[in-house]
Amino acid sequence: MITSATKNIAIVSVITQVLLVVLGLLFTIAAVTMTNRLNRKAEAARREVLGDL
Repeated sequence: MITSATKNIAIVSVITQVLLVVLGLLFTIAAVTMTNRLNRKAEAARREVLGDL
């Protein structure tokens, strides 16, 4: 009984770690994408205000 509980804990631990890594990657991709979009908007606004250089 203790052995099967320990095996289940190990499986849950691995699944949790994999989920955390995947979520971390997704959040990183989302943050980079949002930053790039904001930079493009800021660049477009600068060009509009200052004119094309």
